[in-house]
Amino acid sequence: MNESPPGFHSWLEVVRTHAACERVLTERCRAEGLTLAQHDVLSALVGGPLRPTELASRLLVAKSNVTAVITRMARD
Repeated sequence: MNESPPGFHSWLEVVRTHAACERVLTERCRAEGLTLAQHDVLSALVGGPLRPTELASRLLVAKSNVTAVITRMARD
C-alpha cells in the first residue's frame, strides 16, 4: 500500500475547495452575462485603468489572453 506524502491530503482539500469556489463564481458570472475571465478583468480594473501588460501580470495570464478577453468584451 502506498502512503501519501506529508501534506498531500491538505493540498487535495485546497484543490477541491478552489474548484468548488470556481464553479459557484462561474455560475454567478454566467447569470450576469459574464465569463469568469471577464469578471477577473473587471475586478482588476476597479482600482483604475491598467495597461494590458499590467493587467496580465496582475491576473497571472499571458498578455494575449487579456487582449482576447478585452476584444470580446468590446465587441459584445
